[in-house]
Amino acid sequence: MGSRSHIVHLLHLAFSSLMLFSSFNSIQNLSSSFLSESNLGYSSIATIYISLIISAVFIGPFLVKALRAKYALAAGGLLYCSFIYANLICSYSNYEVETCSTVLYPTAVYLGIGASIFWSGQGTYLTLAAYNYANSKNEQSDTAMGLFNGIFFGIFQMSQIIGGILASVVLTNMGDSGKQTLILIYSVLATVASLSFLLLVDEKGDERKDDQSILQKVFQAILLLKQKKMICLVPVMIYSGLEQAFVFGNYTGEIITPVLGQQDIGYVLVAFGIADVLGSLVVGKLSDKLGSGPVATLGFIVHASFHASFIILLKVDPTNWIAFLKYHPYLVYIGAIVYGIGDSVWNTLPNSLMSKLFTENTEGAFSNLKFFQSVGFLIPFLIGASIPIYGIMVLCASLLVLAIVMVAILECCILTVDVERLIN
Repeated sequence: MGSRSHIVHLLHLAFSSLMLFSSFNSIQNLSSSFLSESNLGYSSIATIYISLIISAVFIGPFLVKALRAKYALAAGGLLYCSFIYANLICSYSNYEVETCSTVLYPTAVYLGIGASIFWSGQGTYLTLAAYNYANSKNEQSDTAMGLFNGIFFGIFQMSQIIGGILASVVLTNMGDSGKQTLILIYSVLATVASLSFLLLVDEKGDERKDDQSILQKVFQAILLLKQKKMICLVPVMIYSGLEQAFVFGNYTGEIITPVLGQQDIGYVLVAFGIADVLGSLVVGKLSDKLGSGPVATLGFIVHASFHASFIILLKVDPTNWIAFLKYHPYLVYIGAIVYGIGDSVWNTLPNSLMSKLFTENTEGAFSNLKFFQSVGFLIPFLIGASIPIYGIMVLCASLLVLAIVMVAILECCILTVDVERLIN
């Protein structure tokens, strides 16, 4: 199998994921607005990540080992679809609370399970494709990890652009009556995407099966937390989830909506998505060339500047900052672009590091990644109602500082010592 075929497999994986998450991310972004009166939007999203936290350890790595990666991706995708279908039922019920709660909460649990399966499968398939690509070119096996993660997330982040444009066009032209049409379109896209994973070509190394029990696999995933390099990455993984939750929850609901209105959410997220796409393509290649330290530093500088600017604005003018942004609405778009560049780092880097540093247990590593990302993602949904946006931003900035410190320790101390041991 030539090197070009592995790129084709990667593109198949990326564009199918793009279709699936153009639908799900948009549903996630809009659910808090569509279900604002009952607060079901926030609580159902929180349920997803509680389910994902549990299933990331106990279900994801087991099923990816038991199945081939493409079947895990298809199964996970269809469980994502169940939540989108539930939102479609809600729209037809005119968002009647009892009907929505009956269908949203169970499917939110299913989606959490599906996410653990999907992302373990995605990490496994992408890692195998990158290794086989490098081996076909007689290069060191991990030299393509940054490239493959950069290409994947560069395409994947276009989901914000496609989903955002679709939502804005439909809702602007059809108003509230367009909600059913929009969710129906998302349902079709997600279903086609999920089934398309079945057409993926198996990568060499993914035909293996073993006799380990689920408890043995769970134990192996937990044992990774004894390794110093995994401990260093815990704040990075948590921040990766927290910063995504902030932009799709707090920035969307507490900045974009009051400043520009619900109809402009999609357009701002398009600006965010474009910056994220371009950033991901650059970051992936840079991490292969320069290592994780310089790339993490870039992500730190970009996000630190964002948080510092808004923290100062909120501190200096805590009562009139919305009026200030309404007078300067372009700042909301600039903020989204800056945040998108930083998000490209904190999305791509953890995935690349999992593949490079934990080759002996890729499934377990990615299960830990989704577990801690879910913890980070859940934080704003649990405390957002009781803490103002100023407090959330201070929390994000504090965890960002801890993340960059731990990356520095990983790069300068732990990985340097490991290399010296190999040499000696």
